[in-house]
Amino acid sequence: MIDNPVVEEVRVHRQAHAARFNYDLAAIIAALVEREKSCRES
Repeated sequence: MIDNPVVEEVRVHRQAHAARFNYDLAAIIAALVEREKSCRES
């Protein structure tokens, strides 16, 4: 498979984001919902 630097960067950021929430999917979703709400209020 061809290495793609963009895909690798996305994977690094995804890993870091998941680690911030201790890999808890419910916590990740809750944070994304809150972020979406705050964007709508802007």
